[in-house]
Amino acid sequence: MSPRIDDQRSVTGELAALEAGQQLRAEDRRRFSRRVTDAVEPPALSSLQEAVADLRERVDSAQEIRDELIAARDVVAALREELRAAQAELSAERVASRRARMQAAFLEAELRRREDTEEHLRAALSSLTEVVADPADTQTAAAIELKERALDQERALRRRAELELAQMRTELERLRERPVAGEPQRPDPGAVAELREALAELSGQGDRGRPVTARDEDFDAAAARLRKRAEHARLAARPAVELAPRLGPDPQTPWLRDRLRELAAEEPERAERLVLGLLRAQAGCAPLPITYGLEIRGGARRRVSVMHQGAAVAPLDDVGLDGRVSGPLDAIIPLAAGGATGRLSGARVRGRQALRPLLAARRAPLQLGDLGRLLHPLEPGLVLELALLAVDPARVDRDGVVDVVVGDEVHRIELRRGACPHLTAADSGPAGVTISSGVRELPEQLAGQRAVAVDGDASLAGALLGWIAAGAA
Repeated sequence: MSPRIDDQRSVTGELAALEAGQQLRAEDRRRFSRRVTDAVEPPALSSLQEAVADLRERVDSAQEIRDELIAARDVVAALREELRAAQAELSAERVASRRARMQAAFLEAELRRREDTEEHLRAALSSLTEVVADPADTQTAAAIELKERALDQERALRRRAELELAQMRTELERLRERPVAGEPQRPDPGAVAELREALAELSGQGDRGRPVTARDEDFDAAAARLRKRAEHARLAARPAVELAPRLGPDPQTPWLRDRLRELAAEEPERAERLVLGLLRAQAGCAPLPITYGLEIRGGARRRVSVMHQGAAVAPLDDVGLDGRVSGPLDAIIPLAAGGATGRLSGARVRGRQALRPLLAARRAPLQLGDLGRLLHPLEPGLVLELALLAVDPARVDRDGVVDVVVGDEVHRIELRRGACPHLTAADSGPAGVTISSGVRELPEQLAGQRAVAVDGDASLAGALLGWIAAGAA
């Protein structure tokens, strides 16, 4: 036998031994696994299964709680929406109640004013009935108006004559009591005669005038002044003439807005006063009553109530408001004078929805004729100041004094060449012309929409009205 065969046999035996060892180890593993499996007790497996079941029940309960929580959140959200709706409805009811109270207060004040007006008209009718010769005779409205105008003119002439007489007497007393040094001088007989005639004419006493003496060279100057006043009185006593209205379309330019802005740059306090007075012309600019607060930067703070019947301006307080407007005077002016832009440039507007009708109405420029159509007219002095803003100083080519008699009030306008006309005291001497008017008629007369009755120099009155019309065109 060869050595190679012996090697093969030895290798084969070793392989068989290795396989037998592996089988033994596999058998040992199987036995060990069976022993381990047999070592687990059945009660421990049962408790594990119970714990798993309990955990599953808890998971199901947590899911149910989660669903209930989601449903509760939905209910709370719905309740909150209902609460918001109830609060909004309550707020609207409060606003409506506040507006109703304000309107009731305004109507109560309006009723009192109308009662006062009715009493005044009854008194005027009674006095007019006494003046008319035949009370049973039916008078037309035109005749009554002419009679009232004549009475107003007579009262104005009487007041002016009394004022002239008092001034002349004061001047004569001063001349009589003045001490004279040296030899006294006799006055000019002609001057004395004219002086006596003027005094007798104005006092209505004829030849019963008091004797006049002058002791120095100032007598001639005093007599000249008195003659001039007498001449003015004769001029004013001439029959009244009537200036016809100017025909043509109404102007639509924002001249009042522009003039007030120019005035605000030079005289801010006066411009603010005119703007506050002009706010009452907002009457009827809104279909429903509104109340807003107005705050002028560095100036007035006012509460403005606008209704169809009228508008009221009062100091700003804590009463509920529909809106607020604040800003510089230059930006607030269009709110009163018209010519405003849609958003009222330069001013801050809160509550724009409530103020939208007012802002829309003030886009159109306000004109003098509009002031005559107000249910409650503005004061004559305010209307005259606004009208005089339209006069261009370059157009004023003469000096003069114009009296505007409105009822029992006398407003004097002083004209100076090349200067702005202005209101002055009514006791500064005689006027060259007197314009007689009424509270309601004055704005339309200044706008050239109604005839004007004048006493005296009609050309001076016509020139003034023409300057106003040219500036407001």
